[in-house]
Amino acid sequence: MKEEDIDAIIFDLGATLYNSLNLAHATRSLLTNIGLDHLCYVEDPYCIKANEEADVWIDEYMVKEGVGVHWEPDTETWVEYNKVVLKTLGVKEDIHHYAKKYQEHWEEIYEQIRSPLLEGSKETIHQLHARGYTLAIASNRLGDPSPYLEKDGILDYFKAIEYTAVPGYRKPSPYMLHRVADEIGINPMRCVYVGNYVHYDVEAAIRADMKPVLVTKCNPEEAEKAPEEAIVIEEIKELLDLFK
Repeated sequence: MKEEDIDAIIFDLGATLYNSLNLAHATRSLLTNIGLDHLCYVEDPYCIKANEEADVWIDEYMVKEGVGVHWEPDTETWVEYNKVVLKTLGVKEDIHHYAKKYQEHWEEIYEQIRSPLLEGSKETIHQLHARGYTLAIASNRLGDPSPYLEKDGILDYFKAIEYTAVPGYRKPSPYMLHRVADEIGINPMRCVYVGNYVHYDVEAAIRADMKPVLVTKCNPEEAEKAPEEAIVIEEIKELLDLFK
């Protein structure tokens, strides 16, 4: 790849620009807040498994209901999601009551523990923007990340923001990357996509005819999976050496 052949740099969010959310910690905090203190010491693998089971349920729901690309669950749907988490963790009594309380506390907990920007992210974005690159976001997530980007002072750097967690639209599908390229008006072959997972991010970039860059700061084990097409860097600030 020659840097003069690249006009746009598109970013994933979690574990790329932002640190990884500690899902197990969030789950335990919620369990404590809703009065299930006997579960507050449940180990990480069980917390993660419970959320994975709920993810399977909501994936099936989204496909069955034929939801749109930017669909977001309403409160009732999240309560049903929470029921799967709690049932997997062994909660049997008053499940609907606890699932509602779980949802009521989610926003509060998320604001307390949401992932901060990785060291060097803000400065790197600023420098790449100053060097004339068009910047954009494409992230697997339920919900527009713009409010958080604005809080962290980086929203205005991005010309396009795409997000979805709906099967068929989300990565590794190239759908979001093609939408971004169309919105910013730049040929996908002149775009770089920066992410942290080979299966989701590198694969989506290759399918979209974009150059993949893999950041391994949060997931060092991914480096061994990277195909030869991918540029592998440890930290986001190394982009400044690639795109001068």
